[in-house]
Amino acid sequence: MLKGKGKIYRSGTAHTMFASIPADVVKDGTFPFDRKKTTDITVKIEGNKLIIEKA
Repeated sequence: MLKGKGKIYRSGTAHTMFASIPADVVKDGTFPFDRKKTTDITVKIEGNKLIIEKA
């Protein structure tokens, strides 16, 4: 799987944060999410890692 540098950012005053995934990673054939539609995910913290998985 390709590796890229993304960002986590906040929109306005909300406490919700968004993760930006670089296009090179999304275009990789092993990207585990459907690129054409919204996918429900589960987000969890393991040590110093943020894990994003299909729900």
